Amino acid sequence: MSAKSGKLMDGWLPTKVIIADFVDGVLTTDPGVDIGPEVGRLEVLVRRDGRPVGMVSLDVPEERAALAADLIAAAALLPAVVATPWPRDEPATWPKVTVAIPTVFGRMEMLCLAVASLVRLDYPQFDVVLVDNRPLPREEDHARVRRVAARPIEILHEPERGISAARNRALKSTRNPYIAFTDDDVQVEPDWLRQIVRPFLDDARVSCVSGLVIPTELSSPEQSQFEHFYGGFHRTFEPTLHSGAHPDQSDPLFPYAPGRFGSGNNMAFRVSALNELGGFDTSLGTGTPARGGEDIASFIAILLAGDSIAFEPSAVIRHSHRGTNKEFRHQVFSYGVGLAAMYTSLLMADRRHRHDILARLPSALRLFLRSGNGTLQRSGTDVSAPALLRVRQAAGILAGPALYLRSRRQHPRAPRPSSPLWGDGGDVATAGDDVARQVARSG
Repeated sequence: MSAKSGKLMDGWLPTKVIIADFVDGVLTTDPGVDIGPEVGRLEVLVRRDGRPVGMVSLDVPEERAALAADLIAAAALLPAVVATPWPRDEPATWPKVTVAIPTVFGRMEMLCLAVASLVRLDYPQFDVVLVDNRPLPREEDHARVRRVAARPIEILHEPERGISAARNRALKSTRNPYIAFTDDDVQVEPDWLRQIVRPFLDDARVSCVSGLVIPTELSSPEQSQFEHFYGGFHRTFEPTLHSGAHPDQSDPLFPYAPGRFGSGNNMAFRVSALNELGGFDTSLGTGTPARGGEDIASFIAILLAGDSIAFEPSAVIRHSHRGTNKEFRHQVFSYGVGLAAMYTSLLMADRRHRHDILARLPSALRLFLRSGNGTLQRSGTDVSAPALLRVRQAAGILAGPALYLRSRRQHPRAPRPSSPLWGDGGDVATAGDDVARQVARSG
């Protein structure tokens, strides 16, 4: 089966994902530990002295003892560690942080794993906040999560549907200077919070920090397809400071590039800066007809305000990709919807975006056709997204504007667009509802 035909990958093998550490050039991780007989391949995040430098794929040999030598040889081909644009010194005291997870408790086992990973954080002072985004909370679910946490945990209720409303509820409740957001289908590494907080400490212009997302497992062809063909979540292993005051002139899509600055399941904000932006747009994001785009919209707003976003690859989380073909196709469609919905929201909110976005459209189309995911082709692979996935995402992009207009009607508390191009958006939203009902069925 070929990628070009839109089918799954040739020779797919169940894959275990691990992190391998090299300290002073010496491999300190045994890659052969806990590899079941069904595992045929390893996907390895290589860290040198705690700093990620890349991923390598290894076929599992019959002699498991040979894995270490194979890993050492493959890691030797990766680039050297890149210095961070911010100091790496340990502060005298770490600021208190809020870690927030919005959830509808639909994946209880994953949620419990996510909470358990927070318990293992090596950060000195932090609050854990879960936001129950169901219409009616269930105390028995809350009790189960509290048992797993084995530490104080605050559970808030936000009845307005959508991940943005849930995040805003956590933002409103915090009294800490920083807030980190992750999801209920991830597990964080023990040093995650220290790594994602560090770039804030010596640069007041840094309003947001994002981190690296690797897969928890690749136990189905669909999970591997998301990671390799669609690009997964990670784009680079180099720490990067994206400045709104000094834009990257080499990036034709700046600051509108999707996926360039991070993802919503691994991001932290300076609370004062996020409050100044008004929080997240509640008409965008998972749980709304718009399905996504709220994280990208917040990144764009920060950069246009002249602030900076730091990407710190040492802030590592593991994400459980969708495991079935139906889930994967739905995810690809939803990504397309969210992307187009986000751009539509910008056009409606400020007329100036119209010129800026349309001027970048040719570059965006070329990138989409080359990589298939609308962002960047994954480094180290020579494949692009299968044709059927391109069509699926394109269908989502076409559906996005109408679904965003429907979402605006369902979330009247979201900031209303004031651009004369759209007026108050009401008549357009009414006209778009019929279109939204038709295109949404394909998702």
